[in-house]
Amino acid sequence: MELEQCKDHFLCIDSNCFNRFINTLIDIYKQNLYEYNNIVKKYGYYLKPIHIVTKRRGLNTKTYVYYGRYWYKLYSNGSRIKWIYIGLTKPLKELPDPPINPLTFITISLDQDLRTCICIDEKHRNVLRTLISSTINGEDNCINRVAKLLLYS
Repeated sequence: MELEQCKDHFLCIDSNCFNRFINTLIDIYKQNLYEYNNIVKKYGYYLKPIHIVTKRRGLNTKTYVYYGRYWYKLYSNGSRIKWIYIGLTKPLKELPDPPINPLTFITISLDQDLRTCICIDEKHRNVLRTLISSTINGEDNCINRVAKLLLYS
């Protein structure tokens, strides 16, 4: 998405601050996934918090990181646990909905000065506000500034 197309809330920041903000979102999401898995383990299912795929083509290497995407059925055989891949969708209707991935609600682009720009559309702003409200007023001024400008302005 071009910055000009972002009609809602956007902020351009340096790459160090951007990385800290994104890592904070990822940390919050991973914690929510761990808590969620504690709830659904009684059903024998597991939503894999992180899945990393590395693809090599010649001298080039690409790494893809997926968060909260793949479902597994867990079987225990004595001291061993066997994971059986189930798929991408929630396997049982009775299971509570998994936590929302905050990264799906933001668009990232570069401005003409090569600063990283974050765009959050209005309809997802409240979801992100709820997810990161606990990090605001922490010790990291960058996170506070980004969160307050994007979510409360």
